[in-house]
Amino acid sequence: MSRETAPQGDLARLLEMERRLEERLKAARTEGAGVVAQAQQAADQAEATLEAQLAEAARVLDERLADEGRRRAAEIAETADREAQAYERVAPDRLAAIARALGKRFLVGGAA
Repeated sequence: MSRETAPQGDLARLLEMERRLEERLKAARTEGAGVVAQAQQAADQAEATLEAQLAEAARVLDERLADEGRRRAAEIAETADREAQAYERVAPDRLAAIARALGKRFLVGGAA
């Protein structure tokens, strides 16, 4: 082997190695881009799923709050009706006597 052919052979091997490494690097970059795209797609899908779940939870909560508001309003109306009926059952002369007693207590400042 002469001195001139050895460096040329080494150079050819180095150039071939560089070409193969460049191909591997391109393939790795392409694969990496694919993995990133898949991960982004999965993240987007997970985010959409969570948004849908959150919207459903908000809808259910709104329904429950509305139901609770209606139930509470009905309870208050029932209580008001019972108290109004109880007041209506008190005889007018009894109400007048209670009013006089309270008036004396507040005006005189003592027990009636």
